[in-house]
Amino acid sequence: MNYKVSHGAHIANIKKNQCFLTSKSKYHFLCASKSPNEAKLFIAKVIAKVIARDIPKLKGIDSIVHSYFNRINIENYLDIIILLVPLITQNLQEDLCNVIKLTRSSDSINLAAINAIFILNRADFEFRNIDFSRINISGANLSESFFFNVNFEGSNLKAVNFTQSKLSNCNFRNCDFRDAVFSNFIFFGKHKKFIKIVKISKNDELLLAYSEKCANLWNLKKKTFLKTLYIDIRDAEFSPCGNFIAFICDNFSLWIWDIKNKVKPQKVHEKISNIAFSPYENI
Repeated sequence: MNYKVSHGAHIANIKKNQCFLTSKSKYHFLCASKSPNEAKLFIAKVIAKVIARDIPKLKGIDSIVHSYFNRINIENYLDIIILLVPLITQNLQEDLCNVIKLTRSSDSINLAAINAIFILNRADFEFRNIDFSRINISGANLSESFFFNVNFEGSNLKAVNFTQSKLSNCNFRNCDFRDAVFSNFIFFGKHKKFIKIVKISKNDELLLAYSEKCANLWNLKKKTFLKTLYIDIRDAEFSPCGNFIAFICDNFSLWIWDIKNKVKPQKVHEKISNIAFSPYENI
């Protein structure tokens, strides 16, 4: 009995009790199988091992551009991902991070970078203290990810899915956030310029995104736009309760915005360079 199993770009002709590797591509497999489902599982296992084996070889732009890793979106192959994730060792994590960073030099490996960061996220990799400045991961799915003290300055984050992600102490200055998604809500359409900074309240309910002469406030849980301030902001912080926002303007004046009671921002001090709320009280 013969089976022909199609798995996206991976096609195998299966003949009972025989197993062959095609000469056309190392990613096309002929395998012995009692059923198409078993054949698909076998193919997925081999492809996962091939990908894990090839990741350390992706050292430069040329090697990545022409690689299998830069040809298909791994996210579309769930069975391969499930088998690949356990193979991601610490060394492979470093190799995948390097693939992402190489997008600073070339946009032609964007898909490889999307695959790399998606695999790391699915392997529960916590992105801590990493310099991801000027990378291009536009269109990446980073739902339920964790980023702490990561520098994204100047990065292309268009249409990135940050649904239910934890972003703590990250630098988003001058990032392109257009069409980025939080909580299944596309909200950056109002921003026509690069986003300088993104701030999220402690309870993950509110988000403040500001660019040149424009700050937009959003309610992530209700998926609604709340308010725009046309003002130049250097820095901003939410109070622990999420009821106030303190921000410093370009002239170094300090303003307090009572967002709970919908009171217009009030200037409270001049010549302030840094702001921070007490973790225990709204001071």
